[in-house]
Amino acid sequence: QLYLPTEFLHGLYDGGHGAGLEDMWNTMRNSPVSCGGVLWCWADAALARTDMDGKLDTAGNQSADGIVGPNGEKEASYFTVREIWSPIQIETKKLPEGFNGEITVENRYLETPLDECSFKWRLLDCPGPLAAAAKSAVRSEGSLKGPNVAPGERGTLKLSLPGDWQDSSVLELTALSRTSVELMKWSWQVGAPKATAKATGELKQADGNPFEISVRETTWSFAPDSGQLIGCSVSGKETGLSNGPLRYAGTLEKALEFSSDWKAKVSRQDDSIVVDSQNSSDGSKFSWTISSDGSATLDYEFSAIDDKLAYCAIGFDLDDSSFVAKRWLGAGPHRIWSNRLKGPQFGLWETEYNDHVTGVNWGKPEFKGIFGDVSWMRLDLKSDRSLLIDTGGNASVGVLRPKNADETRNEKNGVGPVHAWWHYPESGGLHLFHKLPGVGTKFANAENLGPQGQPKKLSGPLTGRVVFHAAEILSDGN
Repeated sequence: QLYLPTEFLHGLYDGGHGAGLEDMWNTMRNSPVSCGGVLWCWADAALARTDMDGKLDTAGNQSADGIVGPNGEKEASYFTVREIWSPIQIETKKLPEGFNGEITVENRYLETPLDECSFKWRLLDCPGPLAAAAKSAVRSEGSLKGPNVAPGERGTLKLSLPGDWQDSSVLELTALSRTSVELMKWSWQVGAPKATAKATGELKQADGNPFEISVRETTWSFAPDSGQLIGCSVSGKETGLSNGPLRYAGTLEKALEFSSDWKAKVSRQDDSIVVDSQNSSDGSKFSWTISSDGSATLDYEFSAIDDKLAYCAIGFDLDDSSFVAKRWLGAGPHRIWSNRLKGPQFGLWETEYNDHVTGVNWGKPEFKGIFGDVSWMRLDLKSDRSLLIDTGGNASVGVLRPKNADETRNEKNGVGPVHAWWHYPESGGLHLFHKLPGVGTKFANAENLGPQGQPKKLSGPLTGRVVFHAAEILSDGN
């Protein structure tokens, strides 16, 4: 008896077919009686309502179940399904030390050897975060025949990269079928342009308040009792970044609360001013280092949490109404969830602010949500100011709180997300995630779709470093 389930992942909104698919597909591939599965469905079924000025209507949650929009707009799960179901698989997540151009490939075709397929590679140079435009340039490129790897086997693909390949930003690899149809594209970080430091200036502490520190046009203000950020302004205009670092964590049942018993001190150290904070209840600590270039470096170590967590992040307030656009070097252009990690590719991306809901709005990637493998992210604000977040690489950065079709999650009202929702910090506009939340589908919550969507206990304390730069809109052409 063979096993071929239909609608085994019924997509809805951003809880599309990619959510939980990797767990499901690995289980099915390991079963001797599995012969595949059917996803429901291909496209969001929407009618252009003449009585609503042409608005596309999916009848609430009844027909927003597709992997693409009503006009073929590719949603995030489209790319997840593409990668998981690609007949050519590459599991390399990061280029190893001493990388020599060799990449392990797996042939999941049933009949086609890989030497009947072909590959193309490109090395891209990405401009730094202060560039006027987010446009990458091709440094070099090449093509090659696939290796002699039989169906069901693994082998090695050897790329003949130029001697200066390590000076590029991104390595991109595309697999083509025997008929030259693109099957899959992968990309990896090579090098990362860093934030260009502004000219140094004198560090000044406000009269009567040493926790207010200015360098040239930038001012950082911290709470004298806790050391947490009160605000950051440039030439007298606030950026809106404040109230952090704070821990945000929750189980499936509730959001957790943490001790606020902080004590802070400020000191001068060489060419910097340091704000140290210690929590006497649980031993957590963090420090801010304000440098002479105006940047603020946050180092944190929060105590371990003895719970299985649905989500966990270090966060700050950043107002929803502040944003114009974001640009980042990392995985994109779509957001990720713990049970939908595949699909986004590493590169340079830019998105204008929007408040889109997948399956209700189409045509642009969502602005809000968690973006993976972030090396740096630039947030352009309505105040003509920019915040630049330099994570050092591989960070999961949450931007604002993504909304769903109906925050009440009412299964009876005909418009809500049913099970296609997520656990997420209830406040804060900028988060560094240590445990990603999962996303559900139409018929199942995230925790019921496999290990990737389930809560887990983190090992050890929450540690990290992030550097913030603030300036007028950054566009010096670098």
